[in-house]
Amino acid sequence: MNSIVITTLIKDGEKFLPLESVTRTFSEEEYMEGALIIKTGNQIFMGEDFWDIVLLMWALILPGFLKMLSTGTEMKICFPDQPIDFSIQEPRTNTLKLQLDYDSEHREVLVAKNDFIRALRTAAQEFTDWLRNGAEKEGLVWPELQGYIDKLKEFE
Repeated sequence: MNSIVITTLIKDGEKFLPLESVTRTFSEEEYMEGALIIKTGNQIFMGEDFWDIVLLMWALILPGFLKMLSTGTEMKICFPDQPIDFSIQEPRTNTLKLQLDYDSEHREVLVAKNDFIRALRTAAQEFTDWLRNGAEKEGLVWPELQGYIDKLKEFE
């Protein structure tokens, strides 16, 4: 199976910037719009077209994925502010099926479970570190995200 890379981009006007290029801070009341980019091999499975409130996306995906790992049930979330469904299931041992549904568009890809867990944990840690280092003014969210990341390590 292909390698997998997940990155977080923050929306700045019409552009999407990598975390290290974002210089402003966000208050709790502000929408932090952005995208989680999921790339498998040379293919972009989820790109900038699937943007939303990126902080809430992380806050939905991490606990949902942990629940899926613990119970074996499908993880399915709706993006917070867009009509996009994202789901993950384990159709066979050590293989995950990622699915995106948006209007009439349907995408799916199979990935190695351990590779996805590592990529998700790495990207979530980068985002959480970015919040902790000052991107989030009040510093209220990153401790909860860090707890989910720490639990993900148990499944590697």
